[in-house]
Amino acid sequence: MKNLIQKLRNFNINSRPHSFALTKLKQIDSDISDLFTYILDDYETIFIGENSLALMLASPIECVHIFHFFDKSGSLINVHETKSSDFHFKLLITKYISGGSKFGSFTHHIRYSNIIMIQYKKLLDEVSFQHRGYTGYRNNLNSGFSYVHGNFVECIFLKIKKIN
Repeated sequence: MKNLIQKLRNFNINSRPHSFALTKLKQIDSDISDLFTYILDDYETIFIGENSLALMLASPIECVHIFHFFDKSGSLINVHETKSSDFHFKLLITKYISGGSKFGSFTHHIRYSNIIMIQYKKLLDEVSFQHRGYTGYRNNLNSGFSYVHGNFVECIFLKIKKIN
């Protein structure tokens, strides 16, 4: 664990997150709350994203989980999208998904189809919505993951108005 903390500290110092957060992240055209880090150098990184609407309705609802991956200098290196109706979607972050980068960061958002947004419009009026997720790290396949979490709250009502 001490080794992981040192690598994350070095990543943050070397990547200057304050400098690219204001410039390069504009490329994804979305609000940012949590910028997660991944580490693939002797570590396994997994992300668990929640399907908030499905959890709220206690019923599977299809959504798209959208991940934007950035290298340690803050440049966008990959966008990964996956459809899922699961309450919790698990993504094992690999060098293929991260564009070959061993260290970097990523964001997570969810998107529902216009049909679903219109179908549940009355329920979602003025509801604060969250893109919630948990990032886990481990360096031993026989051990559990250590997790960090984050949420981004947005008002669904505003997105519904854009559809009409």
